Amino acid sequence: MKNFEFYLVIIMTGILLALLVDWYWIMVIPFIYNLLRIDQLKKSFLFGAITGGVFWGFASWLMYNETSGIVANRVAGIMGIGSGFTLVLATALLGILAATIASLTGYSVGRVIKEIRSEKTNLL
Repeated sequence: MKNFEFYLVIIMTGILLALLVDWYWIMVIPFIYNLLRIDQLKKSFLFGAITGGVFWGFASWLMYNETSGIVANRVAGIMGIGSGFTLVLATALLGILAATIASLTGYSVGRVIKEIRSEKTNLL
């Protein structure tokens, strides 16, 4: 139950960030979470992919619905990718990529910090 509450807080924070701030702040959540909590590479990768897809997908879908798809359909027409909803999916895919990179970076930095701390402890 403790993990459920923690994940719920992360999801709510991500949704608030998607609504209130710029796009790149959504990558902060996977970075910090993996820096502090996750100790396995597979979990780090999955957490970044899931949060990035959900948050960026939600934000792009929200913008798509606010304009009734008019802007997305025009941009998709210019890019030659078909419908505006395809553009929403492409945005979610880019979110998955960006958040996964941030997540793996947080994991790597956390591992380096833990290794440096253990070396200092061994020297004492």
